[in-house]
Amino acid sequence: MHIDLIVSKANKMLGIIYRTCTTDCDEKTMLILYKSLARPQLEYASQVWSPYTKEKIKAFERVQRRATKFILKCDLTYPERLGKLGLLPLEFIEGRF
Repeated sequence: MHIDLIVSKANKMLGIIYRTCTTDCDEKTMLILYKSLARPQLEYASQVWSPYTKEKIKAFERVQRRATKFILKCDLTYPERLGKLGLLPLEFIEGRF
């Protein structure tokens, strides 16, 4: 239940970023906003609540998938988008899972 709440909060932050950065923001600005507003919530949750089911892990990754797709606005695969943005999958964060 707590994990679902944190994923929901991170998705709300993404929504704020989407509405704020329509055409005015460049890729770098959106990445900074994601790293400072949405991702810290997921990182905190991963270390504190430590989701262990595949369903919960996928919920965390789904947030980051949406964010990378929005930031880059291209049809690259998820691992390619992560590489281009210099991000790691959330499952590789130390102390997680």
